[in-house]
Amino acid sequence: MMWNPFYELELFQRRIDRMFGAPRRRVSSGYPPIDLMDASDKFILLAMLPGIKREEIDLSISERTIILRGERKRETAEGARYIRRERGYGAFEKRIELPEPIQTDKVSAHYTDGILNIILPKSRPLGPMVISID
Repeated sequence: MMWNPFYELELFQRRIDRMFGAPRRRVSSGYPPIDLMDASDKFILLAMLPGIKREEIDLSISERTIILRGERKRETAEGARYIRRERGYGAFEKRIELPEPIQTDKVSAHYTDGILNIILPKSRPLGPMVISID
């Protein structure tokens, strides 16, 4: 697992935000960049993973946490030397906390053109129900 020096700081910030009821909308750090959307009955997570093969992506899901792992391989052109290198490489792990529980058995994921699209159906609230009597 790759060490993320900002993980503890992000965790501390989330705890402070929860304590004061601050909104959870913020830009996260780290690779890969993601978008997380709330579509009323589900969350939609898009992760940009260009150049990474589907087999090299590991996705773990619990009721409120998504863990995305993988490795971006270092590419080298034979006989060439780099003048500038901005693309990162190496192992990565991104942990995404969801604001509500999801139905883990109904999650679906599709990977096309370097974009991982994950559909995360929300759990139904277990509040009061009206039952008809026959």
